Amino acid sequence: MPIFGGAFSHAKHCFVEWSEDGEEYAAFLPTDRAFDCLAACEAMMKAKNPPIESAEIWPMCRSVTKGNLDRLWKQVRRLREPGNQKTWSIEFARFGYGGGFER
Repeated sequence: MPIFGGAFSHAKHCFVEWSEDGEEYAAFLPTDRAFDCLAACEAMMKAKNPPIESAEIWPMCRSVTKGNLDRLWKQVRRLREPGNQKTWSIEFARFGYGGGFER
């Protein structure tokens, strides 16, 4: 992931990206909720049987390339598929994030 410097302090929205069994998902959230979501991702990765393998946060800024933006929006659409959003909402709630995935 590239270094974004102060981009997070100026970004109004961020992507939180995570992977589970090779499937990648992302949520597009206001920055404060994105960091709460990322904290839940970190808690998940520390669990005895972690439900996710990795997590990253990306600010919505000009430094993010078109290719990365396209990939992230595809992952947001995957999260919004029927069943996925409900399943992940329950999983994230178990790890302290109840903010939802809608911006």
